[in-house]
Amino acid sequence: MTETFYLADTAISWFVVASWLATFTASAWFAWLFAWLRFLFVKPSVLVLLYSHVFLQWPACIYAGTVEGFLPEPVALLVVLHGYVLLGLAGAGLTMRVSARRVWEGVRRGQGVYAGELALAATMVAGVCGVLVGMYLAVVPWRATGLYAILVEGVGASEARESSLKLLAQPAAKYAYSFASAAAAPLLAAVAGMLVVTAARARSWGSVAYAVALLGLAGTVVSLSGARIGLVNLVAVVAMVVLFRRGLTLRPTTLPLIVVAALAPAAILSFMREGGSVLDFPGRALEYLGYVWKRAFVTPFEMGLWFMQYEQTSGTMGWGGIPRLAQLFDVRPLDAANLIGLTYAPRVETGVLPTVGANAGYIFTTYAYGGVVLAPLTLLALWALDSALLVYERLRESVLIPTIASVSVSALMFLQSDYTIVWLTHGFGVLLILGLMTSAWLGLVGRFRWGGRVKPAELEEAPVDRAGGRVLGGSEG
Repeated sequence: MTETFYLADTAISWFVVASWLATFTASAWFAWLFAWLRFLFVKPSVLVLLYSHVFLQWPACIYAGTVEGFLPEPVALLVVLHGYVLLGLAGAGLTMRVSARRVWEGVRRGQGVYAGELALAATMVAGVCGVLVGMYLAVVPWRATGLYAILVEGVGASEARESSLKLLAQPAAKYAYSFASAAAAPLLAAVAGMLVVTAARARSWGSVAYAVALLGLAGTVVSLSGARIGLVNLVAVVAMVVLFRRGLTLRPTTLPLIVVAALAPAAILSFMREGGSVLDFPGRALEYLGYVWKRAFVTPFEMGLWFMQYEQTSGTMGWGGIPRLAQLFDVRPLDAANLIGLTYAPRVETGVLPTVGANAGYIFTTYAYGGVVLAPLTLLALWALDSALLVYERLRESVLIPTIASVSVSALMFLQSDYTIVWLTHGFGVLLILGLMTSAWLGLVGRFRWGGRVKPAELEEAPVDRAGGRVLGGSEG
């Protein structure tokens, strides 16, 4: 759909204008929230809406003319996506503001935690990660993993990934690796990333070396299947840790560096999956970075449109699209992702595997299951994500920022998968439980003071009202 797109060829219609107005309104709204009510960005609902705005709403705006010709009923997109973002912002800005402010204040206090306590937290999470990976490798040998195929054989990574994860017959091993890659490893990277900064300020170089080793462990874990998204998420998690430590302040020149750093590991893996060598990558870096950019900023929206067009041309999928509900209502289960993948993927690429899955965000899959009448349900599900604040309020300061950072990145999966799947398989709910476990474990062990308490430079340079005042101001709501 997007391969032959040219913005200058877009015909101006009421649908195109409505898409532009909705998108620009959302952009202005987010800018206002960031300037005056920044504490709301600890809410998962606000972050999901921000991700939806960047990765879905802006593509819908840019490709509005193409979408109008692709969908038989394009007006549905105004409700399913644009209405979701605007109404979602209205609800998210009015609910649980007091809890969000308390969590934000905890984030500000958590910038001066002890390096020793972070090291203990990292050790605990690394232990959980090791147990889960051990359960997986007990069933899938190292030589059968996608990572081995990439590093050693150079080819066959897609097939190895299918056989070592998607087609794995043992549910326990599959869930163990899912929990390790989607929850334990990201939280480990978040704690380790925070430990690097904290220990470096305290000049505790042994702790820095330990944290770097744990970051390497986390990167290996998420790459075992050969998937590229894991490394992207880890870079994003560490970036989120740094952002929250700085009170969500960022130099404009730093943002492009973060984007390139996040996309580079995925681009290198893509190159190696096709038999290329790391030494040859610099010569084709722009080509593969462009490919990964498209996968990140265009593909999620395009796959969502596949679900919408299927509903509008073939009818709703019904409860069969949700296997657990299909069993409950005694309906034949339907592999919706595989059905959409087999229907549309051959139109845009060759060599599509029979097990292909086209994964789209829950607002699109929900529409495919029951039509536009289920749009209010997606809003209720969105606002329910803020129940995470109840967990955040109970976490120790040393665990708070890493948990928020990892949960914030996990929330990105709501743009690529069904709602309930993200809570479990993609780690959103598991991260909250693991954060509580880590916090409770630290409470049992006691408060350790390795390396002393560090006061971040950004707190020394900025008066309190820089992160408060406008940010923490406003009514309690």
